[in-house]
Amino acid sequence: VPVHVVAGMRYGEPSISSALAQLRTYGIKRIITLPLFPQYSGTTTGTIVKAVLSELHTWREVPTLTIIRDYHDHHAYVQALVNRIQKHLTKNSHLLISFHGIPLSYKIAGDPYESQCQKTAKLVAHTLGLNPEDWSIAYQSRFGAQEWLRPYTEEELIRYGQEKTSQVNVVCPGFAVDCLETLDEIAHEGAHRKGIWYNQFKTNKVKTERMLEEFVEKYFSNLAQEKQEHSGEITAPLASRRKTNYKLFLALAKI
Repeated sequence: VPVHVVAGMRYGEPSISSALAQLRTYGIKRIITLPLFPQYSGTTTGTIVKAVLSELHTWREVPTLTIIRDYHDHHAYVQALVNRIQKHLTKNSHLLISFHGIPLSYKIAGDPYESQCQKTAKLVAHTLGLNPEDWSIAYQSRFGAQEWLRPYTEEELIRYGQEKTSQVNVVCPGFAVDCLETLDEIAHEGAHRKGIWYNQFKTNKVKTERMLEEFVEKYFSNLAQEKQEHSGEITAPLASRRKTNYKLFLALAKI
């Protein structure tokens, strides 16, 4: 069964609207939407769902719609992360699992993001066989005066420096593909300040370059085995600040 794969960006081009318009020209009957956010939050995946439904609302014939809400605890996603991380671990290193933060008020309002981040982190640490003292979780990219999810990544890095931790490996599992904002904040700003904290302090950013590709290949393998009366279509919305991983879409097209 042929599968049409298109990319739609939440804040950029091609937009979600134009991606769906492209699928419409194929006369599709079913759409699978894969937001590239492993953990659900109303600030990310929620806005994608809203954008997709808003566009489909204007169609005379609405196709069957499947939205992959999250995959924070999917075994293929966790294993893909582990495959990226384990090559950087050494005997005396510490793993900091850093997620993009959200305001604490969102959690209080019922956003499940924090609990899903914690579950991802625990599954990764467990699969790696790490002791509790060998890893920790934190939240980055806070701005403004209001309280955000704690602990803050910047404060944790300062603490590691003060404690003379010899090596810290930082992985950011909240981004399915490398994000320029995170690359600068973790790999540049964190490394730049290391000399202030401790001369031997070292940060390694664990790249996610093929992580999503590995996950998608496993996650969607079952789709190839399904018997479908109509062609299946996938639209994968991305945040505009991410670099589009076209290898991902090639992997999707294989199914």
